Amino acid sequence: MKKALYIADNAINERTLSNMVKSEMEMEFSEWDNVDSIDKYDMILLDWEKNTGISDDRAVIIRSRCGFRDIPIILAARENEVAEAKRALRRGANDIITKPFNSEKVLPILVKSLQPAGNKKSINTEVVNPFLDATINVIKIMANAKATKRDMYLKRSHTLFGDISGVMGLSGDIEGTVAITFQNELGYYLVANMVGCDAADLTPEDLHDGIGEIINMISGAAKAVLNENGGNISIAIPTVIIGYGHQIAHPRDIPVVVMIFEVNDQPFAIQLCVSSERIPTVKAENTARDNDEEPAVV
Repeated sequence: MKKALYIADNAINERTLSNMVKSEMEMEFSEWDNVDSIDKYDMILLDWEKNTGISDDRAVIIRSRCGFRDIPIILAARENEVAEAKRALRRGANDIITKPFNSEKVLPILVKSLQPAGNKKSINTEVVNPFLDATINVIKIMANAKATKRDMYLKRSHTLFGDISGVMGLSGDIEGTVAITFQNELGYYLVANMVGCDAADLTPEDLHDGIGEIINMISGAAKAVLNENGGNISIAIPTVIIGYGHQIAHPRDIPVVVMIFEVNDQPFAIQLCVSSERIPTVKAENTARDNDEEPAVV
């Protein structure tokens, strides 16, 4: 059963919500100052505090602690607070439920928030693994850094709360998009390594161009592997999106696979959203992943 954490100070609200959702998920409660690890939870609910920036800040903090994992953050606000609470949707929260809680309104929102985005089709791991390997190789060869895969999941939302993303369109036997998303600190670090300078010497334009080049090289390397195995795949010109909480326009009704990597304990994410009528069979040989690492499974 899914597990949720409700961060609140009101015992009445806690008991009411727990009784409403007990058939769908296990609910735990904590005051903000007592929140420890969030790794074991599938959803975070956060009480909205009116006329302060506290809830905005807390949404950002929780989202940052997710490390690109797609944990829904749901705000609990009163009806007259909803308009103000919506600003936190740009800061890391995913949706809003209203107090006092009504099961007919609240439960559908919570259940829907746990569903993957684009769950009407499946994706083949023969497509995922070339992008996984290409990411590790490009970061190693071009940025002299070790990228380690930490997690993989089907994304629930098309919003990813990083600072900058490089996006590449794919066409041919495989159609869709691939994107890479960084926080600024790691993005500057990798681009500085690529061009051989200090991160402090880079301009925002340098970062923009460097992230575009990274996704271009990853897509090109994955395309080469797939085409060598009988595919016919083309890639477009990369696009770079800047700004915290930006949304990437992936094709609808296609699952978005997210692969989380770490460099120096800092996470970044690859999003792969593709459909295919004909998927090349990729050889089992693998040079990028560790020998004891299992193939990607979604």
